[in-house]
Parts: sequence; C-alpha cells; structure tokens
Amino acid sequence: MAIPIPSTKTLVVFAPHPDDAEIFCGGIIVKYRRAGWRVVIICVTSGNRGHLTIPPEELARIRESEARRSAVIADVELVWLGWEDTQVEANLDNRQQIIEALRGIEPDLVLCPDLNDYHVDHREVGRLVTDASYLLGVPQLKTDSEACPPPQIYFYESHGGIGFSPEIWVDISPFFTKKLTMLECHKSQIEWLKEHDGFDLLAYTEAKDRWHGFQSGCQYAEVFRPYRVFPVRCEELI
Repeated sequence: MAIPIPSTKTLVVFAPHPDDAEIFCGGIIVKYRRAGWRVVIICVTSGNRGHLTIPPEELARIRESEARRSAVIADVELVWLGWEDTQVEANLDNRQQIIEALRGIEPDLVLCPDLNDYHVDHREVGRLVTDASYLLGVPQLKTDSEACPPPQIYFYESHGGIGFSPEIWVDISPFFTKKLTMLECHKSQIEWLKEHDGFDLLAYTEAKDRWHGFQSGCQYAEVFRPYRVFPVRCEELI
C-alpha cells in the first residue's frame, strides 16, 4: 500500500545550534516555504556556550530570541529543544525526544547535519536523526504522538565541506538575499566567530554558496546528499 502524500508537505530542518539551519539550509527553507510547504526548524541546543563573555543563561535567552527573529523573517515554525550546548549525546533518552518531536510533526523531508563534521553536537544530532528515522513507524515504541511513516532524510554539508561529497545542488539564487537577512539575526554568533576564530560568518556563507552555484551553473546553491539504508527502486531510467 502506498504511503499517502499530504496535500501540504512538511520540511523539517535540524539545527544543532541556532544559526546552523540558516548557514546550510537557509535558501532551501525560503524556497520551500514560498512553494507552500510547512517548514519547521528544530533547534536542538540553546547554543549557550558560544561566546567569550556572555554567561550561558543570558546567552541562551539571546540566541533563542535571535533564532525566533530569523524564523519570523522566513515565516517558518521554530521548535526549541534547549539542550545544553556541547553536551549532545546519541543516547536512548535523547533519541526518544527526537522520535516524539518528529512524530508530532510528521515530516515528508528532513535535513540534518552530516555524520562527518568538526563539531560533536553536529555529529550526534545527525546520528540521533538517522537512528530515529525507521523507529518513527514502529507502533509499539510508544510516545505521546502516534507512529508515522519515516521521512526522506538528506544530510547538509559539514563546515568547509571536508569529507562531504554532495549529490544534490539546489539553486537558491532568488532566495539568497533573504537567507543572509535570516543569518544576520544571529549577531551573537557573528561576533563570537570573529573574536574566537577570526572567522567572518557572512563572508564564508556567501563564498560557500557562490562556489556551489559555480559548480552547478547558477549564482548560489546549497548542497545535500541522501541518507540511504535501503535500495532505491527506479520505475523509469530517464
């Protein structure tokens, strides 16, 4: 029996920290929302350790406010899990929370961090999402929400693209300006990365997306690769 496709599809983007969704998926977020999709960003941690001087509790409040401003600009939903920054683990308790979050949304498409990334929180979130995916449809695994069909999952690239081999380039040229406007909401991180790493987040994002656009014959692009655990059946080789 075929899985019914809802008239309005849903995209979920997992952000280990506030700003990750915008950096790697901001264009596709805007693109899909304008196409009529429901779009939900699940921000896993509060990012409360990403600053040199702002105390963690205060920083968590600031970063949530920044993330919510960005979500308003894109007209998308934000789910704030508020886990501790740098403390994400792919354990049973956390996996159960991810299963519940996804069952409550019933997404058709999920974007999550690649399993090869410099930051442990990114790797662990990617593992949690992929570990949870099949289990969404297991009815005897009880959560507050009912079991639902597993969604399609795609990884977005790691920082710098090291070890990441994209298979899909998405043209985001018409949406790049809005993407940057969303990213500019994360002022605390733009400041932190310049002071801590000598890293210009906005310039990096522009260069990264321009390079992917050059690769694929457009001005700006974002890149992804599918999570594959079963054979893919092609009805037509065209």
